[in-house]
Amino acid sequence: PVAYSSRPGTVTSRAFVGDAAGRLFRLDLSDPAPENWRVDLFFDPCESDDLKNQAGITCDPLEGNTLADRPRSWGPASFKPAVALDPQRTLTVIYGLGERADTSVSDQVQAMIALREKLDVFEAPETIWSTTFPEDPTTSPIREKLTGPPVIFNFGVYFTTFTETIDNICAPGLSRIWGLRMIDDGEPGLDGVLDFRASAAGISPDDVKFSNNAETELVRWYEPQVSTLVRGVTIAFPPNCNADISDPANPTSSDQSSQAASPELIATTGGAQ
Repeated sequence: PVAYSSRPGTVTSRAFVGDAAGRLFRLDLSDPAPENWRVDLFFDPCESDDLKNQAGITCDPLEGNTLADRPRSWGPASFKPAVALDPQRTLTVIYGLGERADTSVSDQVQAMIALREKLDVFEAPETIWSTTFPEDPTTSPIREKLTGPPVIFNFGVYFTTFTETIDNICAPGLSRIWGLRMIDDGEPGLDGVLDFRASAAGISPDDVKFSNNAETELVRWYEPQVSTLVRGVTIAFPPNCNADISDPANPTSSDQSSQAASPELIATTGGAQ
């Protein structure tokens, strides 16, 4: 689960947690008395026609909280959701569907979903965007599995997936690192935030593949053509230092103004064989 408070240092007002059917629940923790806390269904993939059309499946929303009659069409919401405020100070919740145990998709739909909470917390959230993996699972020659929780930074959503070819699942797979715009810009589809425009011309397709034209556009994902498994990413600022010393007797001196360090997207990789 992920908890959220309206202001830093204040008591948590609500939390979000997923279940095995891919649904997301909101826990209302705003009342000082724990006996008055409540759990409500926040989002059910079977209530989204767009998501069902992407996945090519049909299903009905569950009645109540039982999972007894739900076919396991959707991957479980087993990764921790991410929350952030959009420019209008409205809470946005990003969560993924996928089994975290291994690299098999087990014939379950994998997806990433972005939801905007309504002002009235008892209203259904607004779906900002959603995408299944692969993006067209009914025709794609690959299987794609979510392998890590989403991370939000500067209105970007970053996460990782693992791909394998359907006709040769014993072959080592590849990993994709995704970067999607958290907020929509009024246009349909998903916007990428990964910027390779300064270097893409020198990158061979044999080394890295991109979701779209990396020389002229921000891309949604990139895929190093090396068999590897990436289980999530993080964003960190490296140490900020300046090696141009103007006074050798004073190692902290410099004749250049210091520049702030740029954030770095960090992933830990391992063999996928």
